[in-house]
Amino acid sequence: MIIVWGTKGITKTLESGEFKCPICYVNGQYEYKEIRKYFTFFWIPIFSYGKHIDFVECQECKTPLNPEFFKKLNPETNLEKQ
Repeated sequence: MIIVWGTKGITKTLESGEFKCPICYVNGQYEYKEIRKYFTFFWIPIFSYGKHIDFVECQECKTPLNPEFFKKLNPETNLEKQ
């Protein structure tokens, strides 16, 4: 009998909106995302573990930005985890 187990990172979009990207200088969309690691059993995510990673991604250039840096550039934006 073969048992298949492993890990997988699952990305979830928490929020989206408009901003001016400091990298590509385009007024466009951003997405506030979070990546959580999951233990998988037969490719099915069972439970999350460890630290999760959150970041803001420009939808034009796909550059990931640190949420703290993003908040300093866009103080009117309130990034909240759900």
